[in-house]
Amino acid sequence: MNSKISCGKLDLVQLPFLGEKRTVRIWTPEDYNSDNKAKLYSVIYMHDGQNIFHYFDDSMTMWDLNEIVHKFGDDVIIVGVDHGGVKRIDELSPRAWTKYGRNASYVRKPCGEEYCDFLVNTVMSYINKNYNVKVGPKFTSIGGSSMGGIMSLYIALTYKDLFGKAYVFSPAFKVYSAGFFEKYLEENPIILENLPLLYIASGGSHGAERKGSGGDESIIATYVPYIKEELVKRGYPEDKIKTQILEGWVHHECTWRELFPSAYKCLEKLKF
Repeated sequence: MNSKISCGKLDLVQLPFLGEKRTVRIWTPEDYNSDNKAKLYSVIYMHDGQNIFHYFDDSMTMWDLNEIVHKFGDDVIIVGVDHGGVKRIDELSPRAWTKYGRNASYVRKPCGEEYCDFLVNTVMSYINKNYNVKVGPKFTSIGGSSMGGIMSLYIALTYKDLFGKAYVFSPAFKVYSAGFFEKYLEENPIILENLPLLYIASGGSHGAERKGSGGDESIIATYVPYIKEELVKRGYPEDKIKTQILEGWVHHECTWRELFPSAYKCLEKLKF
């Protein structure tokens, strides 16, 4: 398992999830000193941990989050939770949403709530206990792409007492039937207090993906303003939602790597 990171330090731990062990990747900046309890760090939790860091001698395209955050020079720890391979779509699909998207043929046995419980009560507890971190939504972000974008939005709306910022990249709403989001919001009204900051973004081209498929970024791009519109319609403050579409970019790590710096500056630094 690759742990030779291009900058900073990477710890790999195995934590229990649904009777198995799941790899969690914890990146700390080069100046991080576990003995210095006076210096605390914000935390960004990311789905699909296999894809988010830049390793030495790695030919695969990654998000390169360690290099991006390193260039900003901020006191931030990044925690990447590995996905479950063939179980990924089910793990990143909350039943609370598939309930309203019954035609979601991609989703077989949704267990997103169990994944959330793992993230909040196992992963976050481990980080809070073993690393020098700031605790509270102001200092804690959640992020991901595609199914990870879906789960990041769900977590931001559901656990706003824990996560104050969300990177919602290329949310693959097409895996659910049309209208599921409106139905969910109608039956689960948003409590308009302490709402998290949302950065919702995507590319704009289907590229090599089959046109009309779940990974067609030209379709996913239509969900970016749609999500904002549905939330604002129900009272979500418009100034807490930032959107971006990269025309011509596809459903791929290269797009999310391109999107991340502006999203990071908005959520972690400018605090719009």
